[in-house]
Amino acid sequence: PRTLREYIAASDFCVNAMKGSKLLHGNGNAQKTMEYFACGRTVIETIDPALPIPAWLDANGICVPHEDSLALSSAIDIALEQQKHWEVKALEARASLMTTHSWKSVVESTFAIIERFQRGKRLS
Repeated sequence: PRTLREYIAASDFCVNAMKGSKLLHGNGNAQKTMEYFACGRTVIETIDPALPIPAWLDANGICVPHEDSLALSSAIDIALEQQKHWEVKALEARASLMTTHSWKSVVESTFAIIERFQRGKRLS
């Protein structure tokens, strides 16, 4: 594949595995998760169970606690065994994100995060 879109589209599923320290801004906020769904791919996302999970991610992705490697391994098995089911869910997430996310909202969110960092506030 020559482009990111082709690379993602060629995959059976995509994993966004992050350490808890990288989840400061909440679950489901990684741009790559939205890009995976935009390409219609199944997403396995590590989450911080203490933080809220966005409804679109909870309904359409496979969420596992960020410190549970066995759950992550299990999620990969589930994604492969139920591939058609999760592909449909990914397309549903894509449709949902198309109505709720735009480049403008991404830029506004990014600037809000930068401003909070500049003021020394935690991103929660």
